[in-house]
Amino acid sequence: MNSIHHLPYPDHLRVPSELTFERGWDGEAITELIRSKSGFGVAPAFLFLGRWESRLLADHLAEAFGHDAVESLHGTYYKGLKIVTVECDNFLSVGGCKKVRSEVEEDSRRQSWKEMDDSSIWRFRI
Repeated sequence: MNSIHHLPYPDHLRVPSELTFERGWDGEAITELIRSKSGFGVAPAFLFLGRWESRLLADHLAEAFGHDAVESLHGTYYKGLKIVTVECDNFLSVGGCKKVRSEVEEDSRRQSWKEMDDSSIWRFRI
């Protein structure tokens, strides 16, 4: 019989915290951390937070949007990263990988005027 062990990801005992906040949330530090981990068309996908950092972020978001708007961080994104709470007191790390679309890719996805339906092309008649 196969047994599956569910380990918290990331393993906060082996992966060091990348930032430490003593007083309050620092959005600029998070931006710099994301930039340091981004490049070559990829960026981190997740923001892993311990309980302390989760509380700081919730307070930060509550100041901006009101306390009623921030009941929990479940399903919340911050600066494009999905927030994942790690079961430990203090931890902050970014991880995962997502592809960053460039403007060239976006342009190539658009239909050319020749590919559009006749109904979507305006006709000018005199």
